[in-house]
Amino acid sequence: SRGLGDVYKRQFYDCSYIIKPNMQNNILENIGSETLANEYRSALMKILKISEIKTLDSLLNLSENFNFNESMFQKGTELIDFKKYIELRTNIDSIVKNGTKKEKELLFQECPNQYYFVSKPVFDEKFETAVIFIKFGFSCFPANPWIYEFKNGSWKASE
Repeated sequence: SRGLGDVYKRQFYDCSYIIKPNMQNNILENIGSETLANEYRSALMKILKISEIKTLDSLLNLSENFNFNESMFQKGTELIDFKKYIELRTNIDSIVKNGTKKEKELLFQECPNQYYFVSKPVFDEKFETAVIFIKFGFSCFPANPWIYEFKNGSWKASE
């Protein structure tokens, strides 16, 4: 992946939780809706200029080998799994619903606790374009694609 980890480091800041994909489904499992999953696949085909489903499936299979690790993110950004996300979210929901005024104030004074579902990168066939989908953890909005191109020895956001 030629240093793609630096992309993640530049994009996320302190006080964020990054929820890594839980299984082999990349971000599709976190989207939850078959319609959105199909939109994800269509978006990938358009961005990567792919016309055949077989080619997309092949590229998605390659992305399964990408592994997240803590060093890919800035200090203060925590990489968590889906189970930990559910535990944290349940705790926050409980404080918001039943907590004292002081507990609620403390919850929101500290780290903003931003949660992001992050997909594994999907590369084009030449490994010159990478697509990463980001979805806010408490949002019902679809995931947004981040598109990067490998130019002059490093990954740059596509224009």
